[in-house]
Amino acid sequence: MPGPSSIPNPEKPLHHETHPPVNRKTIVRQKSDALSLLRWLIAGTAAMGIVLSLLPATGHDQLWFLWVGERMLAGAKLYGPEIMEPNPPLIMWLSAAVTAVAHGFYLESTFVFKALQLLLIGGMFVLVERLLAVVTPHFFGKLLRPALLLFFIVAYLVIPARDFGQREHLLSILCLPYLLAASRPQDGSWPKLLRIGIGLLAGIGFCLKPQQVLVFFAAELLLVISRRSLRSLVRPEAVCIVAVGLGYLACVWHFAPAYFTTTLPIIRNCYWAVGHLSILELLLESPQLQVLAILSVAALYLRRKHQCSSLACVLTTAGLAADGAYLQQGTGWYYQQIPGIVFLLAALFVHAAEIAQARAFAPTRWMRNAVAFLSILAAFLTLHFSGYPITPDRSFPIDQPDESLFRPLARGTPIAILSTNVEETIMPRAKYHLFWAQRMNNLWMLPAILHSEPPAANPHHLSAATIQMLADKQHAFMAEDLQRWKPVLVLIERCYDPAVQCQMLEDRHDDLLAWFSRDAAFRAAFAPYRKQGQDGRFDVYTRQ
Repeated sequence: MPGPSSIPNPEKPLHHETHPPVNRKTIVRQKSDALSLLRWLIAGTAAMGIVLSLLPATGHDQLWFLWVGERMLAGAKLYGPEIMEPNPPLIMWLSAAVTAVAHGFYLESTFVFKALQLLLIGGMFVLVERLLAVVTPHFFGKLLRPALLLFFIVAYLVIPARDFGQREHLLSILCLPYLLAASRPQDGSWPKLLRIGIGLLAGIGFCLKPQQVLVFFAAELLLVISRRSLRSLVRPEAVCIVAVGLGYLACVWHFAPAYFTTTLPIIRNCYWAVGHLSILELLLESPQLQVLAILSVAALYLRRKHQCSSLACVLTTAGLAADGAYLQQGTGWYYQQIPGIVFLLAALFVHAAEIAQARAFAPTRWMRNAVAFLSILAAFLTLHFSGYPITPDRSFPIDQPDESLFRPLARGTPIAILSTNVEETIMPRAKYHLFWAQRMNNLWMLPAILHSEPPAANPHHLSAATIQMLADKQHAFMAEDLQRWKPVLVLIERCYDPAVQCQMLEDRHDDLLAWFSRDAAFRAAFAPYRKQGQDGRFDVYTRQ
């Protein structure tokens, strides 16, 4: 986090360098050239965003949440015998609402999901534009709207790609107005209702991904240091964020108490096997995030004498805190980097806009032509390397298992796939509209159990009783699922094969069926199934 000496005073106006007067016609032509350049950039990035985020199928996590929402509408109890989900319930509650809207209008839930996301992004664009005009009234002049539109397309369509609609993506949208509000002058008079609304939006965002509450703490600490007062902590925005968080905890305790009593203890004992990467490995998995962090801090340091706006400082602080939240989770997954990437990119966007304004940046005709060519080229290359996802069949990236296993199955046929990889399980179910005959979207408890056997060798020092308790639960879950839904097709990942590396079990070669068959209830439930051969990474079983 930047030190107090590098934090600009939000009450001082932006510094602008003086230049000799310029002919009015020249100014009009320069603005026209700049607007033309921005239009080409907007067209190119919008095409990229459509190909990357809107045309492909929704990502596997989002598809799973929508499936959980559908099951909840049908009467299934969250964290109960039909759904075992490690995440807090807010995203499932919202997904159930999306599914209800889709059912009400007889539309696909994935279409409604993306349509609502676009409406949210559009509404947030309007709000941020109004707030930005207040926070930095001279910011980028009349080019503010197209420049901001370019940023929104890059940040919320191009960057998320298939992770469009992930919780981190939503958080980065909902929390941006709060960061703008945190950079406003102390004596700025905003309607209290607006400030409460900003706090409510950010509070929902942090509840979607509690690890990212580091962003809130970092932004508030920055304000306390820069203003040398604790009074900023009682701003309506900050109070609303805290109130939303406490209200959310109360709702979870009342409506989904099993999350605290059943799910959290299991997560505490199992998550270490999922988020197991070292700091160095996490840094290597996130080069784009770390480069943006270095550039943002360097820009803040180099421009400290030019009185850069407090907005750039707040956004940089938020981005660094989001980077810390990503590192804390230990998984290295791309979508967990999205808040950090968006906030740091926003900080660099503010720096670039201020520099362009202070130096009266005037694009030349050759520059406009070059940008037009590069925009068209970028859109074409994105379309080409994405595999032309312009049909439902092409938009679902199913490498494993072979799709020929699912094509003959009727819609709603129950299937089960025993794997530690959620993408291999959820994509086939969603594409062919099959019934997922398991309470979990993958065997996410199993890596911790297997890595802890024998107890003396487990790296997390779980007790023998805890390991046995986890194993008993995993056995019971699978046996009960087979008895309850009687899936027609069961695929079991061949982790025992040295040529197959199962996710989070890369250094092991366990026979999953042999491990589950230790349990008598599982053996009884699996007795009707016969092996039909192998398909890539999976052994294929059908119910006789």
